[in-house]
Amino acid sequence: MKDAWSALATAVNGSRTPLELLGKAGLKGWDVRPEPVFAWVPTGTCSECGKQVGTKHAAKCFLGGVEPGEESDGLVDADDTTESVEVPGWYALVRNNPETGGIESIGAVAREFTPESFERRAGVLAEIAKELKAKCSAAGPLWNNTGAFMSLRMPEPIKIGKVDQLELRIVCLASLTPGRQSVIKFSVVRPASNTVQPITLPESQMGGAFSVGVDGSHVSAITGWAESAPQQIAEVANKLKAKRMTLAEFEALCEKLWTSPAETANTWLKEQHERRKAMLRVIFNGDLDMFAGIGKTRWGALQAILTVAQHLPHVELKNDDDPAETARARAESTLFGPAAKLCASAFEKLAV
Repeated sequence: MKDAWSALATAVNGSRTPLELLGKAGLKGWDVRPEPVFAWVPTGTCSECGKQVGTKHAAKCFLGGVEPGEESDGLVDADDTTESVEVPGWYALVRNNPETGGIESIGAVAREFTPESFERRAGVLAEIAKELKAKCSAAGPLWNNTGAFMSLRMPEPIKIGKVDQLELRIVCLASLTPGRQSVIKFSVVRPASNTVQPITLPESQMGGAFSVGVDGSHVSAITGWAESAPQQIAEVANKLKAKRMTLAEFEALCEKLWTSPAETANTWLKEQHERRKAMLRVIFNGDLDMFAGIGKTRWGALQAILTVAQHLPHVELKNDDDPAETARARAESTLFGPAAKLCASAFEKLAV
C-alpha cells in the first residue's frame, strides 16, 4: 500500500538532487516541442501513379508492389491516394521517448507553444531543496504524459502528540500544455497509513498552489511558508486528536459522505456499503496498530475516512483488471478527482 504520490511515481527517493530524480523517473530529455499538424486527405487517385481507386496500379508503381509474404490484388485503394495538407494554426506537441528513443505525440495546441522543460522546473526545485535541506521524494509523469510531478520531503516529521506523525511534501506540478499552469503546492502525508491529508490552513497556500516562474520567482515565499507550516499543521491535527467522538457521531458523518443505497438497490451495492461501514468502524475504534492511540477521536475519524477513501474502494477486482492501472486510477482520484473531494469534505466537517 503506497501513498498516492508514490503510486503515480516512476521513481521514489534515492536521489541526491531533483535533476537526478528526474533522470531516474524517466522524465529527462523529453525535449517537448511543437510541430506542424497535417491532415491525410484521400484524393481518389494513387499519389504515385495517378490511377483511380479500384483500378490497377501502373506496372512500376511503388505503392502497387507486394512485400515478401504478403498478398495483394494490385488495385488502388483509398490509403494509396492520401496527400498531406497542413492544418493552419494547429501544432502537435511531440516528445522524445527516453526509453525507446522514438518520437511520440502527447497532444495538440492551437498556437505555437513551447513549454518549459522539466529540467528547468527541477532547477527551481533544487533551489528550494537547498534552502530547506529537503530530501528528494517521488516523481513521475501525469495526465497521459502531458505533465509530470517532482517532489521534496521536509527533513523533520510533524509530530502529532506522542503517537502519530506526518510528512510535509513540496510538489512541483509541471505542465506541458497551455491549458494547465505549472505550480508548486504542498501536500501532507501520513506515513503510517500512506494517506494524503486534506489539511488546509486559513490564509495560507495549503489549499492552493504557488505559481513559480523558471526564473525562481516566489521561491523565497515558498521556503518561508514551508518553514512555518509544520507548526500550524501540528496545531490543527492536535486539536482534532484532542476531541473525542462517539461511534454514533462517526457513523452519522460517514452516512453523509457515503449515502446508503436505496431499498430498491441491488444486493451487491448493499453488501459493498455494509463492508465499507465495517471497515470504517474497525479503523475508527483504533483496533489496528497503525491507528493505535488515535481511535475514537476526530483525528482518528479523519484517518479512518481517508484510509477507506484512498485505499479501499470496496469493489472486487475482476480477473482481467490490471492492478497497476487500478492503483494509478485510485491515486489520481485521491489527488485530483472524486476521492480528493470526499476527503476535503470530511476534513471540513471534522475541523469545525
